Amino acid sequence: MTLSSRQIEEVVRRVLEQMQPSTMTEEHTSNAKSNRPLAELSERVVTTEQIATIMPGTAIRVPPSAVVTPAAIDMLRDRNVTLVRSTRDGQNNAEKNQLWIVNAVSSFDASRLGKELQRQGMLLNRQTTSHLTDAVRYVVDHLSRGVGRAVLLTEHTAAACCMANRSPLVRALHAKSVEEIEQACEEMAPNLLLLNPVGREMGCLANAITCFVNSKAMQPLLKYQTILAVKPK
Repeated sequence: MTLSSRQIEEVVRRVLEQMQPSTMTEEHTSNAKSNRPLAELSERVVTTEQIATIMPGTAIRVPPSAVVTPAAIDMLRDRNVTLVRSTRDGQNNAEKNQLWIVNAVSSFDASRLGKELQRQGMLLNRQTTSHLTDAVRYVVDHLSRGVGRAVLLTEHTAAACCMANRSPLVRALHAKSVEEIEQACEEMAPNLLLLNPVGREMGCLANAITCFVNSKAMQPLLKYQTILAVKPK
C-alpha cells in the first residue's frame, strides 16, 4: 500500500506527539516579530495542515517543546510565516545553556560522547536521524530561535555546512582541529560546529566540542561584523 504525503505526515505527527512531554508552558511574548498578526497553536506537533490555515505574512506562537515537521518548516518559509515559541523564563535559560548534538552518522554511537561531555558539566539535548537534510533542519530550527549552540555529527560536513549557512541566523563551521576552532570562534563567532566522527578518537571529539562551547567570542571580529552580522527579519 502506498501512502500519500499527507498520510505520511499524519503518521509522523502522531508518533512525535506521543514522544513529547505533556507539560504546559506560560506565554513569553518578547520574541514576537514586529507588528505581524499573531495566531496561536497549542498542538505539540506542527504540520502543514495547520500551517495551511495561517494567513501568509503573519506569525504563529507555539509551545516551547513543539516539534515542527520538515514539511511544515518548508511551508512556513514559502508562506513567509514567522514561528514564535512561548517559554517560561526558567525554561528559556535552561535552553540557552543546553548544547544540541544531532548525530546523522548511523555507524557512530553518540552516547559515549554524550557521557563524556556530561561528565564535564555540559547540559545536552541529543537527537539522532539518518537523514542529513532532516539533521540540518533540526539544528537550523533550533538556532533560529536565537539561543544556544549546536553540534552536527555527519560524514558530509561540506554539504551540511552549505545547507546550514543558507539561513541568515546560522554561522556553521567545519574544522578539524582545536586550533582551527579557536581561530574561527574569534573571526566569525560560529553557533554550529560540524564534525565527522568517523575514525576519530572520542577524546579528540570531546576536546573539539569543549573548545567550541567554551569560546567567549559571541560576536565576529569588528572588520567582519558587517558581513557576518545576524539580521533577523
